[in-house]
Amino acid sequence: TPATDTEWTDSPVQSSSRWGTFVARDLVGWADATFPACADRGGRAIGGLSMGAFGAINLALHDLGEFGSVTMWSGYFLGNTPQIEGPEGSDGWWNDSPQEYLTTFLSQLRRDPLRISFYVGANDPFGFTAENVAFARLLSAHGIPYRFHIYPGGHDYALWSAHLASELTWLGQGLRC
Repeated sequence: TPATDTEWTDSPVQSSSRWGTFVARDLVGWADATFPACADRGGRAIGGLSMGAFGAINLALHDLGEFGSVTMWSGYFLGNTPQIEGPEGSDGWWNDSPQEYLTTFLSQLRRDPLRISFYVGANDPFGFTAENVAFARLLSAHGIPYRFHIYPGGHDYALWSAHLASELTWLGQGLRC
């Protein structure tokens, strides 16, 4: 429901809904134990599109020890679910808004770099293009390497499918054991 949709993280309103813990700890642990995977952050990536991209960057930053790369497709960088995060400017909103809290991770990001790739459609109908540009500027201002593109298109399958191969190739080139 709108009152309990946490999109990607542990729910502050339903203690049994722990999606962030599931993805960053349980799923990673299961994959490491089940598959011949590299059991460290250099061999792991996380990604998503739209709200999944928002979740991916939040999990990648909050769990830097788990993920070495993140790819985001048509994502956003400011919390937009006030029923869960609280109103703009609140502690909950700030803790879920990478555009706001990124600077608190700078020393950790310099010690353990995170490979970052993201893109957005030039005609994104939700206004995410401006948020992506602002996030790219923030990364640049602090010397954090990243890959960013604004492509023709909107917020749809045509955009995402057109760039799937490029993003997967980029991810594959950076994974290491």
